[in-house]
Amino acid sequence: MLVKLFSRGYWFTPVLLLVTGLLLWFEALLQPGTAIADMMPTQTPLFRLISPYILKYPFTAVLLSFFLLMIQ
Repeated sequence: MLVKLFSRGYWFTPVLLLVTGLLLWFEALLQPGTAIADMMPTQTPLFRLISPYILKYPFTAVLLSFFLLMIQ
């Protein structure tokens, strides 16, 4: 059923995906500080580069994560 829905070019498919994503990310978007507080620090170079910005702007980090997931 879902394969049939997404294989055809219905106009509401992107809207349905966006609404479903927003529902799943609703808690993280409302309280971004708690979502960011659960991060585990690692020694990877990219994480060390962006971790100060993530901790300083938690809402932006959650919003960027949501958009990257939706683009994927």
